Amino acid sequence: MNKRPSTVLAGLALAATLIFSGCSANADNASGTNTASLTGAISELIYTDLDVDEADLSFDVAEAVELTLADGSSEGGSGVSVDGDTVTINAAGTYRISGTLTSGSLAVDAPDDVVNLVLDGVDITAADVAAINVVEAQQVVVWLADGSDNVLADAAGAAVDETVEDSPNATLFSSANLWIAGDGTLAVTAHAADAITSKDTLVMSGGDVTVDAADDGVRGKDQLVITGGTLAANAQGDALRSDNESVTDEPDAAVGVIWIDGGALDLTAGSDAMDAARQVTVLGGDLTIAAGDDGIHSDSVLRIAGGTVDITESVEGIEGAYMYLSGGDVSVVATDDGINVSGGAEALAEETAESTDGTAAEPDAAAGSRPEGGQPPGDAPAGDQAGGAAEPEGQASTTDAVDDLASLTVSAMEGNGFGGPAEGDNGNRFLELSGGTYVVDTTSDGVDVNGSMVMTGGTLVVSGTENVRQGAIDVDDVFTITGGRSRRTACPPWRSRRARTPPRRLLRSPSAAPCRQTRSSPLPMAMVRRSRPFPPRRPRTPTSTPPMSSRREPTTPSRSAAR
Repeated sequence: MNKRPSTVLAGLALAATLIFSGCSANADNASGTNTASLTGAISELIYTDLDVDEADLSFDVAEAVELTLADGSSEGGSGVSVDGDTVTINAAGTYRISGTLTSGSLAVDAPDDVVNLVLDGVDITAADVAAINVVEAQQVVVWLADGSDNVLADAAGAAVDETVEDSPNATLFSSANLWIAGDGTLAVTAHAADAITSKDTLVMSGGDVTVDAADDGVRGKDQLVITGGTLAANAQGDALRSDNESVTDEPDAAVGVIWIDGGALDLTAGSDAMDAARQVTVLGGDLTIAAGDDGIHSDSVLRIAGGTVDITESVEGIEGAYMYLSGGDVSVVATDDGINVSGGAEALAEETAESTDGTAAEPDAAAGSRPEGGQPPGDAPAGDQAGGAAEPEGQASTTDAVDDLASLTVSAMEGNGFGGPAEGDNGNRFLELSGGTYVVDTTSDGVDVNGSMVMTGGTLVVSGTENVRQGAIDVDDVFTITGGRSRRTACPPWRSRRARTPPRRLLRSPSAAPCRQTRSSPLPMAMVRRSRPFPPRRPRTPTSTPPMSSRREPTTPSRSAAR
């Protein structure tokens, strides 16, 4: 939540509900055309940039090698070795697996090979961390057989061996690309760390998967792609995570990406429900989210272009540095900012050093680090500045003829004697709203943009903001509204925290009449409503009471005087 002077929208500190509406932009382009500049920032990725190793799911299960698990007596055919209760697949092919291990594991060690694991009634409790451990392979497909129920769990007292490089840290762990599909069910329990992790790309296109994890729920370190199926994740860390920032042998690889284009996801997290180092893209699906920290978080680019997203609980609902909201039906409940644009590679050392020449400082080495543990912020009063000083006031943004505007631009005053950030000091961070419906319920800023904002369409509803130091929309630099056809108010829906004009004046039209709906116009609709009236003016207290003899008796003016 930004605590510095900034440009804020209307009546904000005193408004309970703010609604913006415009005509929806075309969100069919899954690649996400950038209409706002990403100069000096990392660019938005399209799906082909991910270079996902697509799986061949047309294999014939009838030709699979049968593998039956049993304590002390597991049996398998060609390509399978058994050592006690450790069963290892060491050749390419399709394997149909059933049975139970109460203290064992299934391993895949087939360098450069594609292995298909058909789980058809599997119940494995590991002796340690990994119930299924893909040591090495080109790609592994976990196929959940139709009508089957499959269960994986680590040992109750398991712990990840941090002294061993590439030691498994998940109940279903893969060092290779991992693909989950099929029509059966899979339940994964992790007492030690993650439930499902791939060190490369993890794709889920089917199945009914439930995970319960002491740390992260589902983690694709390079990329996490979900295009179908049902996922219920309950994680004390992040529910979904992709955290690689680079790959040593592929410096230009598109990693640290979460890509959602289908499926039904129910995510509960102690930290972030979705956390990506580079990009989060939501094009479809039905997401329900309850998070101890951010609902959806990207250290860099974040796009929502479709689907239904219901964030029922969060500290900050949606957070990213370069944000495109071009579609979808999204609702957010947050205790801090509902939609927050901050961070990014240009988060520089904003916390430790300020640029003095208007240019961006070097990125902080710790930028993008993962927040700790899912605890809400401290109990400091929201919006208070250092020392509890009141917010500085300056000149209000104004317009000569509000009704005749075809577009609207509101800018923060540069400098203005208060040392506030000038345009460009925010690492080119921005929010572009071009489509979709976004409903935000928060007691802090509804939308907090530590940069610039552009609105060309879509619908934005912010409610719950009653703290006089918070706003429905808080923009540091430039806020531009253009396009769309709808109704709008006669009064400008913004103010500056530097404004010398009292906020109640900005809630009135130029004629000082009450703020009201007027007519159709090319502008998006902007409505401000209050959940409670402004506090009454304080009556003036006279310095002394005049004597009775000096008080004038009220008189009735004559007809001529009244004229």
